[in-house]
Amino acid sequence: MIALNASDTTALEKLATPGNDAAAAIEQRMDAHGGKDIKLEEKTISSDVAPDVASAQLRGRTASGTYEERLTLTVEDDRWHVVLGSARPDPAKTTAGTSQGQGRPR
Repeated sequence: MIALNASDTTALEKLATPGNDAAAAIEQRMDAHGGKDIKLEEKTISSDVAPDVASAQLRGRTASGTYEERLTLTVEDDRWHVVLGSARPDPAKTTAGTSQGQGRPR
């Protein structure tokens, strides 16, 4: 909340999953919640899918009304990150062929 309340995009970038292209997601979050003096009243974190993935449900108030958001969190290198944006494509990986004749040899 500190990063959002301070409209600090650099701090949000540090929270994002490493390797993700998070710029657009951070800009969207700043437009929606940045500088609004969010005060959390309730936070629930659960990990039902896998031990390295969690969901955070946040609720509170802002200077102009209510605040409610659900975030997905992941662990990388023993540190929790907020999933913002999406992973950049790996140029070393190629996609599977889809035209006839590609695939398993006969």
